[in-house]
Amino acid sequence: MIRGDAGLSPVMMDEVFDEIVRIRDRTGMTILMVEQNAAQALAVSERAYVLSLGRVAIEQRASELIDNPELAGLYLGAQ
Repeated sequence: MIRGDAGLSPVMMDEVFDEIVRIRDRTGMTILMVEQNAAQALAVSERAYVLSLGRVAIEQRASELIDNPELAGLYLGAQ
């Protein structure tokens, strides 16, 4: 069966996120991540920036964004 996407497998995505967290924790380096899987990205992030029409629509702590059902519904596709 041919899949319609060329993305990484879920296992590989977990490994990539784990490595990003290890690099961040080991070096204290700031990492800019652009990711379609918003829930997973926010889970390992401190700050979040949501773009709308090429401009920053929301800037706040990642935990505040993911815990706000109205914003999550509008911008993250949450139900």
